[in-house]
Amino acid sequence: MKRPPHIHHTLLILVFLAWISVPLAYRLFRPAGAGISRAENRVLAPKPVLRAASLRAYPAAWEKYFNDHFFLRHELIHLNTLVVDYYLFKRSPIPSEVAFGQGGWIYATGSEREIYEGRNQPGTARLMEIAGELHRRALEYRAMGIIFYVAVAPMKCDVYPEFLPGNFIRSEKPAFPDELMTILARDTLCHLVNLKDSLVAAKKSGWLFYRTDSHWNGLGAWYSYRGIVNRIHRDFPAVKPLDMGEFRLSGYRHEAGNLATMAGLQQHITEVFVTPGVVNPRSQELPKFGYPPPPLFGYPAEYELVRGIPDHSLPRAVVIRDSFFASLIPLFSEHFSRSVYIFDAWKYGPNPEITGHEKPDIVLLEIYTPNLLNIRADHPKK
Repeated sequence: MKRPPHIHHTLLILVFLAWISVPLAYRLFRPAGAGISRAENRVLAPKPVLRAASLRAYPAAWEKYFNDHFFLRHELIHLNTLVVDYYLFKRSPIPSEVAFGQGGWIYATGSEREIYEGRNQPGTARLMEIAGELHRRALEYRAMGIIFYVAVAPMKCDVYPEFLPGNFIRSEKPAFPDELMTILARDTLCHLVNLKDSLVAAKKSGWLFYRTDSHWNGLGAWYSYRGIVNRIHRDFPAVKPLDMGEFRLSGYRHEAGNLATMAGLQQHITEVFVTPGVVNPRSQELPKFGYPPPPLFGYPAEYELVRGIPDHSLPRAVVIRDSFFASLIPLFSEHFSRSVYIFDAWKYGPNPEITGHEKPDIVLLEIYTPNLLNIRADHPKK
C-alpha cells in the first residue's frame, strides 16, 4: 500500500504553483497603459494589439512589451545595478554621467572627468575672456562702492582623487580651472577665493564630501564658509568667521545623493546627510523682494532667498550662487544686516538690476568649477 505524500511536499508544490502563477496574474490584471520609467526617463513599450495587417510586426512588438513589463522588472534591474555593477564590478550603468569608485564613492563624469583628464581645454583666449569679464564686473561694482569676490567650489574628484576608478587619469598639464585661477589671482579688484586649496588642507579633519552626491557635506560647507569669510575679513574687519563652538552639525540618514539617483540606486543605498547650523543664530529669514526668476527655471522658489540681522552697522551682501552655497547660507548670513542670495539658473550673471536695487557692500559670486565656462560678457543695456 502506497504511503500518502508527506504534507510538507504538498505545501511545497502549492507554494511553487502559486509563485509561478504570480507573473501571469500580474500581466492579466496590470493596467495595459504604456507607463513611464522614471529611472530610465522613457515611455515603456505599450501592449500591442493583434491585427491581421500587423501580423509580421506583432512578435517583435510583443517582445518589446514583455521586456519592458515583465514581473519585478524595475526591482531586478536595480538589484543587478546594486549588486553586480555597484558592489562587485564597480561598473556604472551610465558611464557618461557617473562612475563607481572605490569604497562606495560615486563620481560625476562628463565635464568633470574631461577637466580632470585635461580633455577640456578652452584655450588661453577663452580664459582671458572670462578673466576680463570678471574684471569688468569688479570695475563696475567698485564704481558703486561694492567689493567683488569670486569663490570657486571644487570638484569632488580634485579633493578625493584617492577613491576614483582606476581608469581616471589625471592630466600632467594644468587643467583649465588651475590656469584660470592663476590669472584671477593676479587681479587686485576681483578677489579670488580658491576653495579647493582650503578643502584639500582640511581633509584631515573629517569627510568633506558625500560619497553618493557631488556636493560637499556639512563639514565641507563649514571649511568653505571659513575660507570665504576669512578673505572678506581682510576688507571688512567686523566680519569675523564663527568659532567652532558656535557651529553645529545635524545628521539624518536619507536616500543616497544625486549621483546615486542618476544611477538608479537611490532606493537601495542610503547616506547620512549632515547640515550645518549656528548654535545661537542672529539672522532671520526676511520677505523676498520678488525679483523675477529666469523663464523655465526649475527651482523658482530657490531663485531669491533673503536673510537679515537688525544691526545697520553690519555690511550688506548679494550672493550670486548655485546649489553648493545652499548649505553655507545659515552661516554666511550671520555677518550681514541684509544678505540676498540669487540662484540665477547657472548663468552667474552680474545681475545689475538686483545689485542696483540692493546697494550691497559686497557681491560674492560662488561658482562650481566646471561652470566657469558659463561666464559670458553680459553688459547691461544703456
